[in-house]
Amino acid sequence: MEQESHPSLNTKEFAAGWQNIVEEHLAGDLVGALHKLVANGPGATEALARHVTHALQVAAGPSGSVQAAVHYLCEVADLAEEAGPEAG
Repeated sequence: MEQESHPSLNTKEFAAGWQNIVEEHLAGDLVGALHKLVANGPGATEALARHVTHALQVAAGPSGSVQAAVHYLCEVADLAEEAGPEAG
C-alpha cells in the first residue's frame, strides 16, 4: 500500500522524511554487509561481533556517524568476501 506523497509542511517533517530515506538506504547496505560477513565461514560470528563493535565506535566518535559505520562494515564485508571463507 503506497502512501500519497505530499510536500513537507515544516522543517521537522522534512527532516523526518529525509531520515526515513537515509535509513532505508543504509539498512539495505547493512543487510548486504552482514550477510557477507556471516557467510564467511568458521569464526564468522566472532569476527562479525568485532566489526560491529568497531563500527559502533566509528559512529560514536567525534566526527562519526551511522553512515560512516555502515560504510566501514560494507568495506570490511567486501574484503572478507574477496578473501573467501578460508581466510576466516
